[in-house]
Amino acid sequence: MKRIPPNEKEVTLYVTYFWDRLKPSSPTVASVPTVTSETNGIVSLEKQPAYTARRELQNVQTSADLIRWADTWISLDDWRKARDTVRAWRYKARNKLVRASMREATKKLLDDRSQHYGMPLWRYLENLNLTDEKLSTLESQSKLIPHDPLSD
Repeated sequence: MKRIPPNEKEVTLYVTYFWDRLKPSSPTVASVPTVTSETNGIVSLEKQPAYTARRELQNVQTSADLIRWADTWISLDDWRKARDTVRAWRYKARNKLVRASMREATKKLLDDRSQHYGMPLWRYLENLNLTDEKLSTLESQSKLIPHDPLSD
């Protein structure tokens, strides 16, 4: 498997993922870093101290930097797990508001508007910068959907 550079927006997610999972296992420094596969959710470095990997991880700014760091420090299996985790985070973030407890009429209206613009619903909501708070405010102020006084 070849490491494919992630989107530039996702570099910080990868850095966060690896930062949280690095742990020191030996204070010795090897001339060539060797990496074991992930153990109990933690990346385990065999002979290279984790602080060195973390120090280099702090310098990662772009996806190319991330790939260079990953080639040096982690196995392909660890990269695959990180990629899958970042995809799960991205999916959750995209669909959080789509799955939110919005009224059916509101969801239909937003879905119709997103289809009109040729976008998926999550992208349309992202472009609107619509949050849960904004959504509840819009629903309560909307003339299309009557306000429920019992919900206050």
